Amino acid sequence: MAITLRDMLLEVNLITPEQFDEALRNLVIYGGKIGTSLVEMGYLDDGELARLLSKKLAVPYVRADDLLHIPDEVIGLLSRELTLKYKVIPLKLEKKKLSLVMADPTDLRAIDDIAFITGYVIKPLVAPELRLIQALGQYYQMEISPRFQQVIDKVAVRDQEKERQRREAEEQERAEAEERQRLELEEEERRRTEERQRREAEEAERRQAEERERQEQEERDRLEAEERQRRELEEWEKRELAEWEAQRKIKEQQRRELMERAAREREERSLLERAEQERLVREDRRRREQEVQERERLKKEAAERAAMEELEELEVIEEGAWVERLERYSIGEIPLKLARAENRDEIAQTLLQFLGREFDRAALFLIRGGVATGWQAFNREEPVENFDTFNITLERASFLKTVAEGKSLYLGPLPDTAQNRRILAGLGGGRPETVLLIPLMISGRVVNVIYVEGGEKMLADRLGELTSLVAKVALAFEILILREKILS
Repeated sequence: MAITLRDMLLEVNLITPEQFDEALRNLVIYGGKIGTSLVEMGYLDDGELARLLSKKLAVPYVRADDLLHIPDEVIGLLSRELTLKYKVIPLKLEKKKLSLVMADPTDLRAIDDIAFITGYVIKPLVAPELRLIQALGQYYQMEISPRFQQVIDKVAVRDQEKERQRREAEEQERAEAEERQRLELEEEERRRTEERQRREAEEAERRQAEERERQEQEERDRLEAEERQRRELEEWEKRELAEWEAQRKIKEQQRRELMERAAREREERSLLERAEQERLVREDRRRREQEVQERERLKKEAAERAAMEELEELEVIEEGAWVERLERYSIGEIPLKLARAENRDEIAQTLLQFLGREFDRAALFLIRGGVATGWQAFNREEPVENFDTFNITLERASFLKTVAEGKSLYLGPLPDTAQNRRILAGLGGGRPETVLLIPLMISGRVVNVIYVEGGEKMLADRLGELTSLVAKVALAFEILILREKILS
């Protein structure tokens, strides 16, 4: 079983499981890759992410500085359409081999298509998604979303801080080197002084040699005896040291063998535990699929029985009643679609398609870091173009600020403020008499705001139905987060 990015991060203690779960929740709500979420939240450096991706995918990585300083003649090797289609950047050309920076070097289809179009042999390299998007915006003028631009700016500030710290470290190292040099010069001067004093002492001793000649023989005898004792002591110490060293090596060998055996046992236990966990996950997934199929079968049978009973009891059903009943059945399908959603975009699409049919205008906003960003919107059942590029600060008064900070819905007319006029312009203009805004909260935090206006019925009459629907959308996000936890 291939090691995951989460396992690699936890193994080297770069993040904690709680930080990974928070980044995963950020990914589900705001999109992008898990590495981008970790860098965005400050849990991981983009350089560390690049090295881990290189190790995981077994391809070389590209440093951010190299990626942002590519010659124009290399950039011109690929067209703007080709690079934006496959999200790639040419790095260098060596004869017929083109080094290609990719967010996913395992995308063999992209590699084959580019090799066929250009005639080059493609050498894939890897870079974090964030740096690749920054380079595409720099070289090929790709429009960068406000969310990614905020992350790029935040990483730039971190890089500047690291550069400042590096310069300070170099300056400190230089000062320490100068101090060491000064101390070495002082030590050299001290040694010279001692050497001079030693020579003077030797000269004085030679002058007194004749006077000490008579005493030297006895002194030599005493020194020879001491020397013999010293040599014997040294020999004894050597034997003791050799014996101690031999014992130390034996104990060290035994310790290594014990550690290796313990490591093998831990690895075997880990493999067995992982296999058991995978088996339990497969059994749980199979059991839940069977339960879902059984529930769907029972629901279908109950719906068929109910329909047959109603047809038998009713003699005449007016055309308007049939329309109302069909609409009610269509609404009832939404929870099932939400439960089956595979990603955040399917959840948003299911919600907005329903709201777009039921109301004159509907929109879904992302709330994050004091900024509201457009996600999807419908005006008269038609998608609002470029709505995903709309963003507005929550520092100034607006109905979005009121709902996001108060964590409560808003029903009524819109105050005539500059921020509210700008939001309505982003939705296609106009000035509705009454609007309804409902916050969508996950883990006690407002992450989305749903906006609707118009429709055949009064908004107040549909308030209970819409609040129940928003609660189910929040549950769909929670299910998606739990699914991502299991799969990661």
